[in-house]
Amino acid sequence: MMQSAGLGNCVNALASLAIPYQIPFLILISQRGELGEFNACHVAMGEALRSILEALGVQHYTVNREDELETILNGAIKTACTSEQPVAVILSTALVGWKDEK
Repeated sequence: MMQSAGLGNCVNALASLAIPYQIPFLILISQRGELGEFNACHVAMGEALRSILEALGVQHYTVNREDELETILNGAIKTACTSEQPVAVILSTALVGWKDEK
């Protein structure tokens, strides 16, 4: 579980370990840098998130509504195990809301 900015810190581990050695696991990513973002530092990574996952060949799915959560999580776990690769589930701000500036 990480915020979208945390994916930037994990790229090397994904590209040089998890993907080539076919280590299946679920990556939960809490989206930052989109709807309602108050911290400009999160915007660039938020915009690049899906492109980075696609460049790495990591399948990813976005949950926008609570009623999608169980289906997408169960499907992502099955896909990770079947493909023997990491799979990402992005929890959008539409689902979790946005962080208020304090």
